[in-house]
Amino acid sequence: MIAIYTLESYNVHLDGISIRILRSPYALRENMMWYHYGSLFLLVFILLSFFYAVIGLCDVPYQIAKKRNHPQQDAIHVAGWVSLLTLHLIWPFLWIWATLYRPDSGWGLQPSKDPENTAAQSLEQQLSQLQIRFDKLEQTVAETMSGESGKPETQNLEGGV
Repeated sequence: MIAIYTLESYNVHLDGISIRILRSPYALRENMMWYHYGSLFLLVFILLSFFYAVIGLCDVPYQIAKKRNHPQQDAIHVAGWVSLLTLHLIWPFLWIWATLYRPDSGWGLQPSKDPENTAAQSLEQQLSQLQIRFDKLEQTVAETMSGESGKPETQNLEGGV
C-alpha cells in the first residue's frame, strides 16, 4: 500500500517579502503530541497527589494521639494503616479514639484542672452553703410558728398587732 502525503502551502507576506511555507498535515499531529504528554503528566500528578493525600490521612489520628500523649498511640498508628486496607472505613472511629483522651483529665473520668471546672466547683460549694442556710431558716420559721400556735394569727413578724 502506498501512502500519499499531500503538502499544504501557506503564503506569508511580511514587508513586501513573500514566503511560501510547506506544511504536512502530520506536522499538526506532531505538535499535538506535546498536549498529550502534558495531559498525561497532569493526570499522573493528580493521581499521585491523591494517593499521597489518602496515605497522609491515615496518620492524622496518630498525630492527634501523639500530641495528646495518648497511652495507646502505637495501637492507633497501626489501626490507621489497617484503615487504609479497609478504605478508611474505621478512620472516624480512630479519630474519636484519639481525641477522647485528654492530657489533663485522662479519659474524662477525673476532674480536670482547668479554670472552668474550678469555677463550677466553687459554684457547687456556694449552692450547698445556701442550701444549708435555707434549711436552717426553714427550721427556725417552723419552730417560731409552732411556738406561736396559742397566739392570735393577726400578729405580724415583729410581734405587733
